[in-house]
Amino acid sequence: NELPPFTATFVLSLAKVQQMGQEAGVAPESLVDCLKCLHDFGSIVFFDEDELRDHVVLNPQWLADAMAQVLNCPRVVQGHVAAAKRLRERGELEEDLLTRCLWRHHKFRENQAV
Repeated sequence: NELPPFTATFVLSLAKVQQMGQEAGVAPESLVDCLKCLHDFGSIVFFDEDELRDHVVLNPQWLADAMAQVLNCPRVVQGHVAAAKRLRERGELEEDLLTRCLWRHHKFRENQAV
């Protein structure tokens, strides 16, 4: 009697959040302010900036764990990869490094499209 693996949604698209907000009766013009407020309280992660606003992180701990996974990846720690060096020295995170380090872990694999 093996239990199926637990799956949870940690990230939603802004479009999905807008749909859910509408279904819950949240006025569309109030939604971004609501998201900013929830972000300020630490309940979600939402940045109202061009390249970041399309995603809403529902669990801030998930995002912290994702970054810890990248920073603790042996390739990053050992620094043998140029992308790892740029991450450590300049804080620049490249997609290739995410693919090799973060998205391999089962906890983050299903959010690879984000």
